[in-house]
Amino acid sequence: NPVVTLDIIKRDAQTGLEDQRVLICGQKTSAGAAAAGLYRDAPRTDAEINELWGARSHVAQMLRAFRKINNVTNVDVIALADNGGGTAATGVLAISGTATAAKTIYVSVGSSQTSRYEIDVEVGDAAADVAGKVLAAAAADTSAPFTAALSTATLTFTAANKGTHANGWLLSVLDAYDRPGLVAGLTFTITAWGSGATNPVLTSLFDDVANIRYQHIVYPAGWTV
Repeated sequence: NPVVTLDIIKRDAQTGLEDQRVLICGQKTSAGAAAAGLYRDAPRTDAEINELWGARSHVAQMLRAFRKINNVTNVDVIALADNGGGTAATGVLAISGTATAAKTIYVSVGSSQTSRYEIDVEVGDAAADVAGKVLAAAAADTSAPFTAALSTATLTFTAANKGTHANGWLLSVLDAYDRPGLVAGLTFTITAWGSGATNPVLTSLFDDVANIRYQHIVYPAGWTV
């Protein structure tokens, strides 16, 4: 007969958040001080997260979002460097015309939660003026997971990390009621995020954590692991 050992605990025994462990997988940038690979017990402040993996990095964005709602649970991170042969996704916002009415619009790049910019359009603003305001707002957001460049009145947003994770990110121009941000005299033309290609090599992604138990594992939907 087999020998079985059972541990009997009280019915009201509880397991708290501090007793769990989560694994977050993503991509770092060269601005981060941490080496690529497994990092046990990730920090809990934005400043420390940004220092380790780069403020604009994909994995820092994920970890900051997690810590915003849960600053208790232990988190391990697997941060990968971009594939040298990869391509970063881009999204484009082209503006034309001259405003004949004043209006406040909201430009969301990547996320309406973390990268939503309030832009005040004044009567007489040319397309390049409005585009410049959007550029200034995006440039001031130093933890956004993308960079922005302006050519006349066309803004090109480029993901900070290469690969497929940013394909399909949000790019929108809305009003205060989340309706299309129509401004008399101006036209906004959006080219959706795309063209991101070639993720990091993922074949050995979980080798270093094969013997660690996690309650949750988070990684990009576009990764095939």
